[in-house]
Amino acid sequence: MFFELKHEIFYIYDQITFGKYSNLKRIYNNFLNIIYKYEKLVIEDATKDEEMATMSNEIGLGFVFILSEYTKKTEQMFFARKMLKDIFSFDVINDIVKNVHSKFRRKDDFLEYGINHFIIDFIQKYDIYLADFVQCNINLLTDVKKQINMSMTSDFVNNDLSLQSNSILDEKTDIYEMKRKNIVMTKKKV
Repeated sequence: MFFELKHEIFYIYDQITFGKYSNLKRIYNNFLNIIYKYEKLVIEDATKDEEMATMSNEIGLGFVFILSEYTKKTEQMFFARKMLKDIFSFDVINDIVKNVHSKFRRKDDFLEYGINHFIIDFIQKYDIYLADFVQCNINLLTDVKKQINMSMTSDFVNNDLSLQSNSILDEKTDIYEMKRKNIVMTKKKV
């Protein structure tokens, strides 16, 4: 009975404003979290089927099932946010930052590639339908971008300083080598 009313629960949740109804909003938020967990179990159970197991790469986290079951934008946005939250845990953010630093030496290089592009590429590893949905609703990345930027800023500053100091050292070494070769060449002439 409860899960038959899931669309109505979403509708009521959207109609409730904060303020004097904030406790009611929290209660409905708990209902929505239960619905999300229920849908995850349904998706997990469906992917255990032999026919579906062969399509596991295409199914990913199962956002394609969400898109077919929930047609309203607010419902789809809710599930997309929840799935993104599942994907981007604290540990995953740290792994992403390490991956960024291994691919990009400078922050400018990373910014040129684009943080949105990088995150969507990462989401595609988990679910191609979710990545497509996020690409069309880029505001879903706001929280993820904040987490990544907070983790990366100091690392890039340190890396940029390191690159600058290495560059200066390389230049000094080159100048020293040129002077040394010049001295050797002038000694040979004499």
